[in-house]
Amino acid sequence: MNRDDERLRDAIMDGLARAGIDAHALTIDVIGGAVIIRGSVPTDDKRRRLGQAVATAVPGLAWRIDVTVQPIATRESAGARSRKSLLSWRHGDPGTARRTL
Repeated sequence: MNRDDERLRDAIMDGLARAGIDAHALTIDVIGGAVIIRGSVPTDDKRRRLGQAVATAVPGLAWRIDVTVQPIATRESAGARSRKSLLSWRHGDPGTARRTL
């Protein structure tokens, strides 16, 4: 990773922290200015905030987010099946984003 990519990754990490998103379950790759984020977050709200944080941290750059919602098991839901959903966002041109479920 070159210095520019490292700075972009740091900006994304700072943006995620400001949005209250724990990045431990995320992989954040920046290659030649293109951002790819994979992993899981515990709620749909955090997944939405993740997309907003990335768009704010690296405006105008190409990015892709493939993140699942993996709820954290609590005592009440420990026996219940966990709900998983996948959201894939791709962003290539400023102001355009495509969301697929």
